[in-house]
Amino acid sequence: MNNNQSEERFELIKINQSESGNKTVLASELYNLLQPKTQFNHWIKRMFKYGFVENVDYSIITNDDILLVKNDQQKSKESLHVKKDEQTQRTKVRKSSRGGHNIKDYLLTIESAKSIAMVQRSEIGKRIRNYFIEVEKHYQEIATPKQIAELNNRLKSVEKKQINFINDWSVDRFLRANGVFKKHTIIERQQLGKLCTKEYKK
Repeated sequence: MNNNQSEERFELIKINQSESGNKTVLASELYNLLQPKTQFNHWIKRMFKYGFVENVDYSIITNDDILLVKNDQQKSKESLHVKKDEQTQRTKVRKSSRGGHNIKDYLLTIESAKSIAMVQRSEIGKRIRNYFIEVEKHYQEIATPKQIAELNNRLKSVEKKQINFINDWSVDRFLRANGVFKKHTIIERQQLGKLCTKEYKK
């Protein structure tokens, strides 16, 4: 990826990074880019019905937290070449989020934001999906050989019990405990489960 491509990505939507390195996107900013016809609160609740899990795929933030995120974005605006009119965005979200002092926003994982963009039937939805699509390239890199070997043992146990892989909680707990699911939405976890099953049965 050349520098111009990198700058274009940052201009599309702001990616926030916590001290621990977790990267997130404000749901309100994704909403402003996608420009759905429904109000923000109704739209995001409908998106979460696709199977996103709180504190895994997204987290809730309010008032002061939103201001902190916005301030961090302003501080890093020049280095990331972000050229959005953030005041306009804040005004739009206030209008679409009823309740004044109860303004609520959500921090989405990059993968959650990509998945939400994928279900939008619009050109900008496609652009945002492509913005995050590189995540899929890491499917082969999310587990160490030791973890894969242990996973295979779990898969054998699941197969003996004739339990569907995706619905087996012992496998799910193992993957979560080893951080395999740390950066993936429920949709991508299901896709990963299918990939693991396919590889195991070869």
